[in-house]
Amino acid sequence: MNAVHIETVFSAPPEDVWKAWTDPASLLKWIGSDPQGHGVKADLQVRPGGRFALTFQNGDGTAFTALGAYTDIRQPRHLAFTWTWANEPGHETHVDIALLSHGDGTEMNFRHEDLDPASAHDYHAGWSSTFSKLERILRARLLLQRFSDTIALWIGFLDDYTLEMLQHPPHAGSWSLGQVYTHIIDDTRWFVGQMKEAMDSGAHSDKDMHENARFMLANNAFPDRMIQGPSTDKVIPQPRDKQQLSRELSVIREDVNGLYSSSNVAGATGKTSHPGFLFFNTLEWLQFAEMHMRHHLRQKKRIDEQLFISQK
Repeated sequence: MNAVHIETVFSAPPEDVWKAWTDPASLLKWIGSDPQGHGVKADLQVRPGGRFALTFQNGDGTAFTALGAYTDIRQPRHLAFTWTWANEPGHETHVDIALLSHGDGTEMNFRHEDLDPASAHDYHAGWSSTFSKLERILRARLLLQRFSDTIALWIGFLDDYTLEMLQHPPHAGSWSLGQVYTHIIDDTRWFVGQMKEAMDSGAHSDKDMHENARFMLANNAFPDRMIQGPSTDKVIPQPRDKQQLSRELSVIREDVNGLYSSSNVAGATGKTSHPGFLFFNTLEWLQFAEMHMRHHLRQKKRIDEQLFISQK
C-alpha cells in the first residue's frame, strides 16, 4: 500500500476547516496545488454514499477533475471519501481526514491511501502546497475579522467625544486624540496600498521580514512601549469633522474586505517592503495594520487619563 500522511495545523476552528472541505464555494477558493491556479466547478453531495465531482486548473490552464463518493461523514470531526482522477478511471484511492481542536485552531490528520506507486502525481508535494493555500484562506478570514473589529472599536469611541475634545492635546507637544485618529487613517491607507501591491505581484516572494517584525507578528502585538516611527515627528493636522473620521475608517474597512473577497488570497505570494521591518506579504500587512491600530489604544488610554482629569 502506498499512502501520503500529512499533519498540519490551521488558524481556524474545526467548523471552519470542515466548511472549507464541504461547501462548494469555499472549496473552490483553495483546491489545487498551483498557487496561481483556481477551482472551476464543485458538485458536492455531502452525505454517506453521496458523490462529488471537482474540477480545478493550474495557472497555465491545465485542468484536472477528481471524482469520488463520501464514505464517512461525522461533522465537524471526520470526513472520508474515495478519489479517482477522471482521466485515470479504474484506480480508486481513499482519503481520510480527522479534525481535532488545537488551541484556537485545528489540527488536521490527512491520509491519502491506495496510491499507485507508478503514478506520475507527487501527492505529498501536491497536497502540501494545496493545504498552504487553505491556511492562507483561513488565516485571511481570521485577520479580516480582527481588522474589522478593531476599526469598529475606533469608530464606536467617537460617540464619547465632542470635536473640541478630539482636538484638545493633553499637554504641550503631544498629539490630541483627533491627531491619533488622523495618523491611524493615514497609515492604514498606506498599509492597504501595500496589501494591494503584494496581492497583485509575485515580486520579492523570497525576501524576509526583520527579526523584530517576526517577533511582533508571532505575538500578534507591538511591544508595550512608545515606538519611534516615520510619523513620530511628522506634523499631524487636527480633524475638522468628527463624522469624517468615522466615514474614512468605514471606507478603509470596506476597501480591505472588498480586496480580500475579490482577490486570489490563496495564490498571493508577493511581498513589499516596510521602511523599518523589511518585507511583508499581503496577510502580514493585514495583521500588521490591525496590530498598529490596536497599539494606539494604549496612547488613547493615556490621552483619556489626561483629558478627563483636566475636565474635572
